Amino acid sequence: EYANIRCKDCKKSYRVSSFLDNEKACKCGSSNFEFKINHSGVHRLEIIPYLPLSGNYMVLMSGLSSWGRESFKRVLNVLKQQRRGVVKTVTPIVKYKENGRTITKRVPLDSEFADSYEDELRRRFGKGVRIERLEFHRTKPTIINDKHTCTNLALAYVKHAEDIVERHGEAIFEDKIKDLNNLKIYDEIIYSVNLEKPEFIDSSDLEDWRKDKINKTLEELGLIDKFGHLDRGLKKDLKEREKIKTKIFADIAPSLILWDISKYYLCTSQDRRKRYGSPFPYIRGDIDRQQRKVFQNPHTQVVNLLREKEKEHILSVPDMDLLLHKKFKFEGKIKNLNIKLNYAAVGPAIVFTNSNYSIKEVSYAFKVGEKSIKREINNMKSIRKPNTKRSRDFIDLVKNKS
Repeated sequence: EYANIRCKDCKKSYRVSSFLDNEKACKCGSSNFEFKINHSGVHRLEIIPYLPLSGNYMVLMSGLSSWGRESFKRVLNVLKQQRRGVVKTVTPIVKYKENGRTITKRVPLDSEFADSYEDELRRRFGKGVRIERLEFHRTKPTIINDKHTCTNLALAYVKHAEDIVERHGEAIFEDKIKDLNNLKIYDEIIYSVNLEKPEFIDSSDLEDWRKDKINKTLEELGLIDKFGHLDRGLKKDLKEREKIKTKIFADIAPSLILWDISKYYLCTSQDRRKRYGSPFPYIRGDIDRQQRKVFQNPHTQVVNLLREKEKEHILSVPDMDLLLHKKFKFEGKIKNLNIKLNYAAVGPAIVFTNSNYSIKEVSYAFKVGEKSIKREINNMKSIRKPNTKRSRDFIDLVKNKS
C-alpha cells in the first residue's frame, strides 16, 4: 500500500515481497531500482509506533486520557460491527418411533443442511419423523474478524489522536472557551489541593477537608459564591471543555479509521481484497448493510478540524454507507468482464458523482489526479453487462483468447 520498488530502466513495479523473491533483480536484467511511494494508497504510518508489541497493550491503555479511553471504545465498536447472522448450524428437536417407542432427540446439523434439514431428517429417521422445535445457530462476523487486531488498531489510532490533540488542543480550547485563564486556575487549585494530605487530618475526614479548602480558595478568587455556586462563566466553560473532549477529541480516532477503511473499500478491487494483504489485517472483503451503518455518521466537525489543523487529506461524506453499497454493486456488475480499471480513481469518481464536493476537493482528499477521476467516471458510465446472447458470446471469446 505504501510503496513499490520500480525498475528505472523498464519502469516495471514490484511489491516488496515480489522484489525479494526475484533476488532483487528485474526481469529485464537490470538492478537499478527506485523506491516509489504510492501517495494514493491507504496507509497511516503515524500509528506504527503505537502498535502494541508482545502484548504490552495494557501498558498503552493505562496511559490513555479519560477521553482517550472513551475514544478507544468507539473505535472498537466500529471494528466489531457485526454483520447479519449467517447460519452456522441448525439443531432440530425431533420425535420419531423406534421399536414401538417414541423417542425425542436433538440432532445437530451442519450449515449445509440449513435449507434441507427436513430431507436429511427423513433420510436418517424415516418419513414419520416430526420436528418439535428448530434452533438456528448463527455466526456474526465483524468488519475486522480478530479481536487482538481490533484492540491493536484501536490503541494505535487513539494514541495518534492524542498526539494530534497535544499539538492543537490548546488552540482548539482558545477558539471554543471564553475564559481559558480562569479554567486553568480552577484546574490548578483542584490538582494542588487533591495532592495535599495534612498529618493532623484523619483519613476519614480528608475528602471533606479538601472539599472545604477548594471551596474556600475558589471563593477568595471570586470563582464561587458563598452558597457554593460556581461562577456562571466558569461553569459554562467547564461544560464546553467536557463537550470538546467527548464530541471532538474522542471522535478523532473513529473519524480517521472510518475514513481509512472506507477509502480502502472504495479504492481497491474485490479481487485484490481477497488475494492480497491490506493495512487492516483480517478485514472482510466486503461488508453488508448492517455493518455499513457505522459509516453513516460523517463526523463533520472533527473532519473539518483535521483538515484545518492537520492538513489531513480527508472528507466528511454524508451517506458514505450508500456509496460503499454503490461500489460493491458496481463490482458485481463488472465481475468476469475482464475490464481494467484504475481503482485508485474509481473511489474518488464514486464520491464526486454522489456528493457536493468539487473534483478538486475530491482529488486532494484521495491524492489522485483530476484527469484520472474524470477518465474513470467515463469508464463507469460506459460499462454494462452484456444483455444479448451475441454480446455474451463475444465476451467469452475475448476471455478465452486472453
